[in-house]
Amino acid sequence: MKIKILMIILMIPVFGFSQANKNDFVFDWQNDNSILGIFIDPTFEKFTPTEEEIGIAKELSKDYIDSLDQNRDTKIVKQYGKLLKYNDSDYFRQYVGYVDGNGNRIVFINAACKSYGQKSDLNKNWVFVLDGGSCFYQIKVDLTNKKCIDFSVNGVA
Repeated sequence: MKIKILMIILMIPVFGFSQANKNDFVFDWQNDNSILGIFIDPTFEKFTPTEEEIGIAKELSKDYIDSLDQNRDTKIVKQYGKLLKYNDSDYFRQYVGYVDGNGNRIVFINAACKSYGQKSDLNKNWVFVLDGGSCFYQIKVDLTNKKCIDFSVNGVA
């Protein structure tokens, strides 16, 4: 019995890691190459990320953003604060997947804070906002090489 309980406890992080949640939206862009804010070669093969891939992309992006905050100059942090002023759970995220020219599977994450509001179906309507500060950020996660590339936080007007 103890072994069964131990196995269940050990499996909890695996299940939690691979799950998407109500804040996650896989964007349906299969027939549209002209989404504002996504600068991807239109010849790249598109794919729909699985829940497991979304879980990996979320974890890698969170770790990457946390590492950026930890390595920032103390003076800058005091003056400007954290890169993202909201908690991870305070964002809606849209996901699109593509295979780049080197054959790497990339997941593009477009995030908007919940205070922005879910004004439309985020599976079908891409959120593109100029300015807005850390309420909006974008990041590409290379699933093949397990690294993050092209992280950006919106500016403030």
